[in-house]
Amino acid sequence: MHLLMISLCALITSTTLVFASDFTITVDSLGIGNRWSNRTATPLQISVKSSSSTPTAAWIQWEVPDANGDLVLWGKQMTLSPNSSTSIWLYAPLQPWAHDDIEWKVSLRGWNGTTPTETLSSTSFSSNSIRAMHIKPEQGIIAIFGTKQLGLTTYQSQKMEVKQEAIQLISGLQNNDLPDSWVALESLDSIVWADAAPALSLRQEDALFEWIKRGGNLVVSLPAVGNPWNIGSPDAPLADLFKGVEISFEQMPLGFLDQVVGRNNGWPTMKVPIYTFKFDHTFYPTVQLKNKKTIGVQKNVGHGSFTLLGIDVSSGLLASVELPEADLFWNNIFGKRSDAPSQQTISTLKLDEQLSSAIPTNTIVELGTLISQEIAMSTTASGRLGIVFIIIILYWLIAGPIGFYLLFKMRKQRWSWMVFTAVGSLFTLLTLALSRTTSSIKTPIRHISIIDHVYGAQGQLAKGWFSLYMPKFGSSQVQLDGGSNNLLLPWSTPNSSLTPLFIDQKEVVVNLDYIPNSFDQPSRATTANFSYNWLGGINLPFYSSLIRVVPNKEPKENSEASLTGEVINNASSALYDVTILWITDFRMPFKNLGRFQNGTLAPWVDYTKSGQPLRQAYMWRLPQWNAEEIIRFSQLDTSMANDFTKALEGRYIPKIPANQFIPESTFLSKKDWRKKLEEISLYSHLITPTYQKMAGEEKSPPSFR
Repeated sequence: MHLLMISLCALITSTTLVFASDFTITVDSLGIGNRWSNRTATPLQISVKSSSSTPTAAWIQWEVPDANGDLVLWGKQMTLSPNSSTSIWLYAPLQPWAHDDIEWKVSLRGWNGTTPTETLSSTSFSSNSIRAMHIKPEQGIIAIFGTKQLGLTTYQSQKMEVKQEAIQLISGLQNNDLPDSWVALESLDSIVWADAAPALSLRQEDALFEWIKRGGNLVVSLPAVGNPWNIGSPDAPLADLFKGVEISFEQMPLGFLDQVVGRNNGWPTMKVPIYTFKFDHTFYPTVQLKNKKTIGVQKNVGHGSFTLLGIDVSSGLLASVELPEADLFWNNIFGKRSDAPSQQTISTLKLDEQLSSAIPTNTIVELGTLISQEIAMSTTASGRLGIVFIIIILYWLIAGPIGFYLLFKMRKQRWSWMVFTAVGSLFTLLTLALSRTTSSIKTPIRHISIIDHVYGAQGQLAKGWFSLYMPKFGSSQVQLDGGSNNLLLPWSTPNSSLTPLFIDQKEVVVNLDYIPNSFDQPSRATTANFSYNWLGGINLPFYSSLIRVVPNKEPKENSEASLTGEVINNASSALYDVTILWITDFRMPFKNLGRFQNGTLAPWVDYTKSGQPLRQAYMWRLPQWNAEEIIRFSQLDTSMANDFTKALEGRYIPKIPANQFIPESTFLSKKDWRKKLEEISLYSHLITPTYQKMAGEEKSPPSFR
């Protein structure tokens, strides 16, 4: 009998090992291009190799713990072909404290048509083990599809940072590096498509288009040779984006691109291939030459934008003369204001004794901390929890000292265990009855919602975070109203790593074959936090139609640099701390280069032009905008008192001595909280750090970041 049992166990073990060895899981990339950020959902690219001789229906999952210690299984169904490898994308929200050494597990399981079954194979990995790079949350991200870096390298972080926002470039990407879900693209500020082949699947096209509609920025640079985008054909990749534009090809002298792609300080005499554009009302020009020809156009797509460039920014001809220059060409595309000197230029500036030695005064603004302060519900469940606390105290008193005292008076101490059991049973029934009454409890919610309401766009885009009280024990489904393409994710506060985990760890399965707009949250009579990304039409009575242009009073910029038009607050209540920002059509003077102390031309931007905005802009603030109140733009003061840069200096530059570090406060007043949120909304346009000083000056000017 013992021999039979041993043989049976050996047979089961052998069968399991052989079955598992039929499948090999390889983690190809954490994040896009193996660069990851945990500020949004993080994509994961996986390859599964099958050595089986038959097709296998399987489920692949990425196991990621949440802030409560529950294990969330983010997965997809997949069919593995015999003796072949299959690539698939997953994504998951990672904890804010995730780091390079933390380990995650990927498992391949069977699939019975509705749910995952037994484990077929698994592997563990960390960021370090697959040589992925973690991108800091304060850095922007630009993905480049193509082999070159397109003159964008000076946007990257440097030893001495002179930019308000450093950018991390993810370059060398090809079409198979593009995820097939818009959620996996959320961490990207922009995508620049250069010389990579646009051979996209339908899922990839849908993901790109939805990402743009939700605020993404896609830039396409047309190559000098060929027409891989097949512009004008209804079967072209992303054909809807190119509708309304016609292209013409010609050769132009490089000198025609002076003050467009760079500064002509002795360019060679040569011609470069250029596409010029004719376009309809859906596009507007962004890059124009002095001969009035347009080589760059942009269109609004939902709440994002699409930019088409007629110059091949990946061209070796341009790279040979160090073009394009980021602060001149790319700032215009991305709407940035910071200078972007190279590290060599910074070194040269230092040698000429014009580099500032001031250490910037840094103000730390952490979005996660701002959110957690506002949505925290410290008193929401106090009434219910108070009843539970009273029941516990009564149980302890009756089962303990009170019960013992009564039995002592009656001289029936031998009944103490019977009384203890009876009291315990009674309070158990009372607690059970209390738990069954939670259906009558209102479910409170606290939220922060940022509503993007674009004139002319269909619907509104709302991004936000909320805390929800879950009164029941077990599992509760939380679901977003609206379209099925909206996103709901569990969210962890930055300080939740300090909170003890629940001991009853539970598993939650999330099917990523569809955008998750619901979540089966384990509930334990406490709060749960979520983030969401929602696109649709807001029609609740409180919001009404939000802000609307008064009929026949569309905003219009006049030739005398004044603004006309009217907008009305249609919401049912007042709006507070209103900021009005007007970016005019007037371009600021050209950012010419500075001079060495000997008077010769230098490679850095002139001190007086450093960090200037691209266009003249104004900013006004209203403490309150009442319901049904109309703002008449013609009444706004457009004097230099309301100049955008001056307004930023007056409101956001801290009134403290320079060269100091301002630590993040643990708790902010409502006034300061709103100001911090304003700063985040204007982040890339805030006053840039001062990195130069006047020639001959010993004292460096104050600098702020």
